[in-house]
Amino acid sequence: MAAGRRIVSLTSLLWLVLGLSLGIFAGRGFRPAPPAEPEPARKARHRNVAPAAPSTESATGSIAPSENAKSRSVLETLRRLAADKSGNSLGTCLGLIRDLAASDCREALDLFHGWPNGERQIIHRAIAARWASLDPEGTWRAISSVRNRDIANLLCLEAARELAKRDPDAALAKLSQPSPGLSEFIFTHFVITAVAENDPARAAAFLLTRRKFIQDEDLFRNVAAKWAKSNAEGAVAWATSLPEGRARSQALKAAWNIWAEKDPAAVGAIIKSSPHVRFDRSIVGSVASAWSKDNPGAAFAWIESLPAQADRDRAWSSLELDVQKLGAAATLELIKRIPTDQRGQVAARIVSEWARTDRSAALAWLERLPEGSDRNQALRPIVDEWAVSEPGQAVAYLAGLPASDAKTDLLRRVAGTWAAQDSEAAIQWLQGLPAGSERDQVASSAIKALGEVVEPARAAQFLTLLESPVQRREVVQEIAARWGRSDGAAAAQWLGQLSDADSHANAYHSLARQWAFVDQDATARWMESLPPGASRDSAIGAFVESIDGYDPALATFWAAAIENPSERDKNIRSAFERWLQRDTEAARNWLQQVQLDEGLRLALAQASEERLRKSVK
Repeated sequence: MAAGRRIVSLTSLLWLVLGLSLGIFAGRGFRPAPPAEPEPARKARHRNVAPAAPSTESATGSIAPSENAKSRSVLETLRRLAADKSGNSLGTCLGLIRDLAASDCREALDLFHGWPNGERQIIHRAIAARWASLDPEGTWRAISSVRNRDIANLLCLEAARELAKRDPDAALAKLSQPSPGLSEFIFTHFVITAVAENDPARAAAFLLTRRKFIQDEDLFRNVAAKWAKSNAEGAVAWATSLPEGRARSQALKAAWNIWAEKDPAAVGAIIKSSPHVRFDRSIVGSVASAWSKDNPGAAFAWIESLPAQADRDRAWSSLELDVQKLGAAATLELIKRIPTDQRGQVAARIVSEWARTDRSAALAWLERLPEGSDRNQALRPIVDEWAVSEPGQAVAYLAGLPASDAKTDLLRRVAGTWAAQDSEAAIQWLQGLPAGSERDQVASSAIKALGEVVEPARAAQFLTLLESPVQRREVVQEIAARWGRSDGAAAAQWLGQLSDADSHANAYHSLARQWAFVDQDATARWMESLPPGASRDSAIGAFVESIDGYDPALATFWAAAIENPSERDKNIRSAFERWLQRDTEAARNWLQQVQLDEGLRLALAQASEERLRKSVK
């Protein structure tokens, strides 16, 4: 076919393009570095540059007095707006920045440190871009005097972009000069990335001469992706020439994926005709995705011809079928050709997009899927979006589906979202469900979600909806943990009043662990009040885990109070070893006085002696 005729031997193609790329690079070369500037002249030049305004020159020459006055007026306005630390004036500030002079950009950068992180980053990037567009060399010189590393990185990025746009050779020559206060790898990353935006072949050829940066796999991946957009074959050839390692694999993956998106038929033919070449499976997926959008019949035939089952699975799961373009009936016929275990994933992508414009049509189409298809998997994205906008309608639709574990899972998802948005409506709906396994599972999700947005005491009121002991224990444990962070005493009182309190040892553990971080003394008093048994042991074990890092002595004392022998020995060993590290003498004195099982005493004594020998050395 046409794609096949265009394909020559892959190995020959790779080395041919690589040779041409390196030849171009060698022919163009780097501009020779300027002669070293005499030291007195260099110092004199630098004395004339004020730190706060590295350059008063724009890209077109000196700033006219009227423009400078306008910039100072803009700077004063920015100062007033920046004083409001809410960041609400972001849009206004971005408009003003377009009138800043280069000489005022450094000062402008210092105005917004009190702004929220997101808005501050946008403002700083805009100022850095403005400064670099006017005076890239001045921006570059300012980097070394900027203490904030994030701002220094932005200045380096924007200056490198502007320099690379004007003269890529000059930008690359910067790499032979001292780094402007940044690590060599960060410095190189920004410069090469900037050059790659306009001349990826030159950036790629330069990297071949600087193999020490091979550990920056992101850089090699970015360069390969940029180059592949204009010359995919060249990018693949370059990536293939790299030494084995993550940088090579990432660069190859990026180049092949871009090529697959541009010409899936060509890459598909290469994959099929090159069984000796090991292609990353993401490339197989990219071919299937891109090809199926324009020619699903050809894509299906290609997938079915792949020899490896793993490749076929990846390709089937990556299909992108446009139901609007193909029509519902034709799409359904194509779906039938997809293996059953992959069908639900593809259908999910189709209906997720379709339901945004016509939910009823998408649902009707789903119901026509052939038997054996995972309709519930396909239904999940619709239900998740539906639960946010119209949860009542979502559960009404789900109620009409046949009973199944998948249906229950979908109801749980809706109930959790609904309870977080409108707890009263969600609980009222739950109370109307017939008692049983399905209600237990759905109510469990709703109560957990409810506990995240309301007081735990409010969520605890709905435990009566749960009949399953397993679901009840799980929910009680989560409520106890959450409540212990805000009001451990109230949580403890609630736990003690439960009719089945003895069955909630895990909840006692969760409460003690969280409460100990908030109020260690109150937690200890509560544990002292508990009757002996599994719940008390569980609470003490959690308390020991929480405090042995900063008070191993107290942790060891409490560990010895655990009733269960195996749990007691385990906790004592752990806490005592920490105590030995913190205060060897005090730990050894305690060991001589306390009554312990002889086997445990011997083990602790051996640990004590070992610690003593290490301290003597």
